[in-house]
Amino acid sequence: MEFITLMQTMNFGENARNAIVEFCAENLSDLARLPKKTLDTGIENLHKSLANLPAARRVRLNATKCTLLHSLRMHFNDRLKCGALLEAPAIQALTIENITTMKDEYLETESMVDEVSGLVPVVVTKLEPSKWSLFKTSMIEYFSRIKGKNGIPLSYVSRTNLTNDFEGTYESRVDKLIACTTLRGAKFSADNGTVFSLLIQHTTNTEGYSLVQQYERSRNGRSAWTSLLNHFEGSTFRERVAQDANNMLRSATYSGPRRSFSFSSYYDRHSQAHNKLRQAGKPMTVEQQIDTFVQGIQCATTQSIVVNLAGDIAARTSFESYYNAVASRLELSLSLTQTHSNRETRNVNEFASGKRKNAPSKGKNPRDERNRKNPKSNDINKDFVAENKSYPPNIWKSLSSSNKEKVKAMYKTNRGSNANAQNNNYQARNNIGNNMSYFPNRQVTNTNSQTNTHLTQQPGTMMVPYQSHLQDNRSVASVSLPPYPSSINVPPPPPPPYPSGRNPNMGHIDTSTGEVGQQFGGYNGHFQ
Repeated sequence: MEFITLMQTMNFGENARNAIVEFCAENLSDLARLPKKTLDTGIENLHKSLANLPAARRVRLNATKCTLLHSLRMHFNDRLKCGALLEAPAIQALTIENITTMKDEYLETESMVDEVSGLVPVVVTKLEPSKWSLFKTSMIEYFSRIKGKNGIPLSYVSRTNLTNDFEGTYESRVDKLIACTTLRGAKFSADNGTVFSLLIQHTTNTEGYSLVQQYERSRNGRSAWTSLLNHFEGSTFRERVAQDANNMLRSATYSGPRRSFSFSSYYDRHSQAHNKLRQAGKPMTVEQQIDTFVQGIQCATTQSIVVNLAGDIAARTSFESYYNAVASRLELSLSLTQTHSNRETRNVNEFASGKRKNAPSKGKNPRDERNRKNPKSNDINKDFVAENKSYPPNIWKSLSSSNKEKVKAMYKTNRGSNANAQNNNYQARNNIGNNMSYFPNRQVTNTNSQTNTHLTQQPGTMMVPYQSHLQDNRSVASVSLPPYPSSINVPPPPPPPYPSGRNPNMGHIDTSTGEVGQQFGGYNGHFQ
C-alpha cells in the first residue's frame, strides 16, 4: 500500500503502477532488496509483455520513470543496511522534494567511479610506539581503498561509534553508509574477517601483534583495531609520547649548516615533537614553541637574526611564521658569505695543489687526444699483428681474446728460443777446447777484487798443465785443452827449474781459479 502511495506521489499512472507491482516488486521492502540488474530485467519484461496491448492499456516507462524507480530502490536499500526503516505514516508523508533528493543522490552515485584509479598504492607505516599516528592514518586510508561485501569501504568496520543517525548531515552517501551501516549480519562478518587479516599482516614483529593475535580465533578485526587504539592512545601511552617529544626538544640543537643537517632539519625535528605533544594531549602555546626553538640555536649568525626579530610581533603570530622569518634572513646571509669565501678557497686550493687546468694547446683536437689515449676496441683489433713488446694496460684491455692469445703464444715462443740460445752458449763455454785452436803463447794472471775475479793477459809463454793418463788431450777440471802440437805419445819434458826470485814478466796463478767460472782440480807441480 505504501509503495502504491509513493508511486502516486511520483506521478506514475495507474496502469504503470499495476504493471510495476506485477513485473518488478510488490512492496518497498521487495524493491529495496532487488539487485540493480534484476530491476532492469523486470522493467524490460514489463515492456515486452505490454507492448502489444491497445494504446489505452499499453505501458512504456521512460528514462525518468526508470530513474525514479532506481532512486527508490537505492534509498530504501541504504535504510535496510543502516537499520533505519520507515514506518507507513512516514513513507506516506514523503514529499516530491524528498523524492527529488533521492534522485539526485542516485545520479551522484552513478557518476562516481566504482574503483579508485590514478592513486599511488598505500604504503602502511611499520607500527612503532613513536609512529602510531602514522600507522593509524595509513591503515585508515588502506581500509578506505577496499570495498567490502556491503559495497562500501572497509572503513565502516573500524569506525569509532557503533551507531549514528541516518537522518544526519553527511558530505556524501558513502560517508553516510560508513557511519551508519549496521555492524552485524553475514556481510559484516566477512568484512570484519578481512580487517583482521590486514591487521595481522601489518603488525607482525611489532608491539601491536599480540594485541591483534588474541582475536585470531574469532577473526574479529573491529575488536583488534579497538585494542590497538586503547593501547596506543591510552593515558600511559600518551605519557610516553609526551616524554619522547620533550626529549626531542631538549636534544635538538642547531650550530650551523652541515651536510646532513640544515636549518630546515632543525625545524622539522621541532615540528615532529610538537605533533607528538598534541597527540599526547599536551600541546605547547606559540610562545613556548618559539622560546624552545630559540634556546637550541647555537649558531652566531642565526642568533643575531633572532635578536633582530625580538621586537617583530608579526613574526611571532605562529611557530611557522617565526621559522619562515628566521629562515629567509639566514638563507640570504649564508648565500652572501659563502659565495665570496668559496671562490677564494677554490682559487687558493688550485694554486697550492697545482691542479689549475692549463688552456688546451692550439691546433689540437681534444677528441683526437682522447682517442689516442683511449683508442676504441674495434680500431685496435682490426688488422692486429702480435709484436714482441710490452703493451700498455689500456691497450691490453682493448684487445680481443683471440689477439691476447696471439701475443701470449709469441711470448712463449720467444722464451723457448732464448732458453735454447742460452743452453747452446753454455755448452760452447764448457767445450771451448773442441771448438777453438790452442795457442801456447797466451799467458794469464789471476787478479782478485772484492767484487769479482777476472783474468788479464800478460806477455810471455803460457805454462799449460797436463795429466799423464790422458794421452790425446790435457784436461783441467771441466776445461778441455787440446794437446801440444807434435806431442802425441811423446813423454812430457821435465819441469823447469824454480827460480830463486820471481820474474815479474812471468805470469803466475796463486789461486785455484783459472778460466772465469772454472775450478782447477787435483795437484799439479807445474803451478804453485
